[in-house]
Amino acid sequence: MKKFEVLTFMLLTVSFVTLLTGCGQSQSPFQSQSQKQTSHNITFELHSPSLKPNAEIYITGSSLVLGNWQPDSVPLSYISEDIWQITLPFNINESFEYKFTQGDWSVEIADKNGSVLPNFAGLADKDKTIVIKAEQWASKSQNTFSGQITGAVEYHQHFSSEGILERDIIVWLPPDYNKDMQQSYPVLYMHDGQNIIDPATSSFGVDWQMDETSTDMMNNNEMEKIIIVGINNSKDRSTELDPTLKQGQQYMDFVINIIKPFIDSNYRTKPKAEYTAVGGSSMGGIMSFAMVWQYPQIFSKAIVMSPALKIDHIDYVSVVQNSNKPSTPVYFYIDNGGIGLEQKLQSGIDEMLQVLTKQHKFEQFTWVQDVDGRHSEADWAKRLPQAFKILFPKVTDNKNN
Repeated sequence: MKKFEVLTFMLLTVSFVTLLTGCGQSQSPFQSQSQKQTSHNITFELHSPSLKPNAEIYITGSSLVLGNWQPDSVPLSYISEDIWQITLPFNINESFEYKFTQGDWSVEIADKNGSVLPNFAGLADKDKTIVIKAEQWASKSQNTFSGQITGAVEYHQHFSSEGILERDIIVWLPPDYNKDMQQSYPVLYMHDGQNIIDPATSSFGVDWQMDETSTDMMNNNEMEKIIIVGINNSKDRSTELDPTLKQGQQYMDFVINIIKPFIDSNYRTKPKAEYTAVGGSSMGGIMSFAMVWQYPQIFSKAIVMSPALKIDHIDYVSVVQNSNKPSTPVYFYIDNGGIGLEQKLQSGIDEMLQVLTKQHKFEQFTWVQDVDGRHSEADWAKRLPQAFKILFPKVTDNKNN
């Protein structure tokens, strides 16, 4: 081979190898499109001068990577002095809400006045570090039997069944329940019972104010008198309230076969489906929808607030697509907000409404959107009166049925 030909061959070989391996910092032109960045890393840096280095700090929030609001599933690492830190991946432009705990909801970050702070909010628009300073930590009472409660309540403890952790329930009784002994009442079963009546037991220090709202509306003849049963959640909340999982189906059985028979046996209820409702928000919203959809012979009404109908691994829209609509009359009150996590839930809600109306020709529902609403107890409390008016309109005759 001539010298010129050898040199040409060597240059071509070097050029080809350069294309394959890249040179310096340049990117290979053969890099697959599948390697395109699909997530941003968010570093959460918490400064808390009041804590000791051995303190256990957790982050929890509105997505799977944040533990779906489980207070002790995503620990931060102690870095130095008063700093704890963790880096987590989020989908590009994913919005999320979060809080910090010390392992449960009894202690949370507070402002300098000692008031528990609302949810923090973030957006994964780029790789970045979010720095939060904890002025102080507020301890909440863990006494289930105290707090600001309007009306008469009764507590019952230690309920469980196969696959379901033990928990307590709270029963709120309508005005005059203990006076008119001939009267029976519809029943509303609420998930996340800690959060509906008593701010002292609520996960975030703010309750749904179901007791105050119900009392005012009943006294003003704006709604029917009902019994409200709050079923406390457990550390398995995210799986127990997911109807697409086995444990979610076990939770339904637990409510139907353990909780409801107990209530019907110990209180003056109207046990038929037409007088029995179920309600909740977020995971409690999807569970409430599912219980009416799957068991219309037990429940005929549902309060479905900010439901997680299709998000992350959850897809109850497909379940409804592949099943028949209830054969007996049922009604859904569905609502959601428009800020933060509520935006993330919107597409699943839109898909479900389309399946209901177009595929099933189902129109027995009301959908309300509060574009300024957030994913919080305070917002659900604000929308509660319209749900009560729709599902429990005032009736003239409320005697035994």
